[in-house]
Amino acid sequence: MPESVAQDKYVVFQLQQASFGLPLECVSEVLRMLEITALPEAPVWLAGVFNFRGQIIPLIDLRLRLGLAALPYELNTPIMVVLSAGRLVGLIADCIEDVFDFPPASLAPPDALASLAHPVQALASLADRLVILLDLALLTTGLEDLDVKNFFPEVPFDSDPRD
Repeated sequence: MPESVAQDKYVVFQLQQASFGLPLECVSEVLRMLEITALPEAPVWLAGVFNFRGQIIPLIDLRLRLGLAALPYELNTPIMVVLSAGRLVGLIADCIEDVFDFPPASLAPPDALASLAHPVQALASLADRLVILLDLALLTTGLEDLDVKNFFPEVPFDSDPRD
């Protein structure tokens, strides 16, 4: 079991009636759905970008990132703002359940059939169900080279629009 899984507190959320979790320390806050700007020629799982306190950050649809069916966004659709590799990223979920403690003894490694590139880090028992704990670094793979300026070259990002 990787040492990074030994954390106790996880934000548990739902996607297509299954429970998933991310370490609480990675989640800075949860927002309700807001205006998204789509990016041309972006991967299908990249819903677009949004303005978060003056900073433009990418937004990943977790359903599409994990190969699940798409679901239309509603006003109450949650966005988790996370810090991954020093970069803020938004993650769209179906709903946020709560924060749960998972003692190390309740964690099990994923099945050996899961590839090394699959974002499942561990499985945790929660009452009568399993929670799939995700590897944030693998979920956000593909964003490393994303530069919003490349999608909108005509927008002067380095200047103040009020000048």
